[in-house]
Amino acid sequence: MAELQNAIADASGLQPKDAKCFLEALRDVATKRLRETNVFKLHNMVLIRMKQTPPRNAATRAMFGKEVVLQAKPAGQKITAVAVKQLREAVNAGD
Repeated sequence: MAELQNAIADASGLQPKDAKCFLEALRDVATKRLRETNVFKLHNMVLIRMKQTPPRNAATRAMFGKEVVLQAKPAGQKITAVAVKQLREAVNAGD
């Protein structure tokens, strides 16, 4: 996080502590938005999605000639982040 904080401070002319405050505020906004809508898009950079995963019941399976017991698993959340097209194109243009 310190490297990103310093890079933002150098690129924008902010003080490092101001860049740190910006990153913390961005994290808070992203967290709030994900809880409300399950989607957060940072314009021209990244798309973050949160998906609910269903619970899994305990079960037995035959694996490698043995009976294996798969433990039950509670419901959870899966978060994925995808680079948007504009960022991919900008990275590829630097080649």
